Amino acid sequence: MPFIGIGKKPLEVGEKAPDFSLQASSGKTVSLKDFKGKKVLLFFFRGTWCPQCSNHMRQINKELFSLTSDGISVLGICCQGFEPLAAFFNKEKLFFPLLSDKTRETAKAYGVYVYLSWDSANIARPSFFLIDEQGIIQYRYIGNHQWDRPDMEEIKGGFKILD
Repeated sequence: MPFIGIGKKPLEVGEKAPDFSLQASSGKTVSLKDFKGKKVLLFFFRGTWCPQCSNHMRQINKELFSLTSDGISVLGICCQGFEPLAAFFNKEKLFFPLLSDKTRETAKAYGVYVYLSWDSANIARPSFFLIDEQGIIQYRYIGNHQWDRPDMEEIKGGFKILD
């Protein structure tokens, strides 16, 4: 997939996933290193205000719940403040934490931050990273715009790479 946008080029499959420490929807701080030795689905979304993102999170919540019993941790990251994330988390009763990347440092580290494009400004592109037990990215999907997201079958198929 070609890189489109202004900013750092997105991380590639085979690269080490950068660590982060972000406030979760529960109020606790969550770091990627907390999941050392575990498989992680890390996804970035535009915001709880984005209808496409909200619908996709509901779909993830519904369809990927069974994967957590297989030892896969799911983390959602957004370049948004804590309060709206916590409110959305509680309203939707999500089974995975939402992490506030208000400074946008994590989105920048993963190369999914968009300073300015035709459909967004100062947010993260819809992006998915599957990270193995050693912290290596084994699958990624970087959306080019707000409607560009993998379907659930593709995401589930990515988990087979981690088996």
